[in-house]
Amino acid sequence: MKKSINAQKKIDPANLPKTMVGHVLELFRKKYTSGAVRQIGVSYGGFVDENFTLLSLFDDVEQIEKENRLQTAIDVVREQFGFLAIQKGTVLTEGSRNIERSKLIGGHSAGGLEGLK
Repeated sequence: MKKSINAQKKIDPANLPKTMVGHVLELFRKKYTSGAVRQIGVSYGGFVDENFTLLSLFDDVEQIEKENRLQTAIDVVREQFGFLAIQKGTVLTEGSRNIERSKLIGGHSAGGLEGLK
């Protein structure tokens, strides 16, 4: 039984969640073989100023700017009204625990499991 998987990848500067999650999933899919996963840790480093943007000839500049404006608007709304102000529709499904977990410390109950009932 493998206890842990470690992987790292150097990427071009990015700040969109969709891009960052894509890199994490790519690394996971390359390393994961089988079995249950209890915990996943992710860290980022080597940050650059947000005003820095690296574009290639193949990037759709208008789409990137549109996604940046959307993410900025989401950040502003969440800052003003709280993280739960904007969520994906899946949080409303029967099995979702996002709303309950958001009320806990770091996503966990500090005193036991009473927050997840």
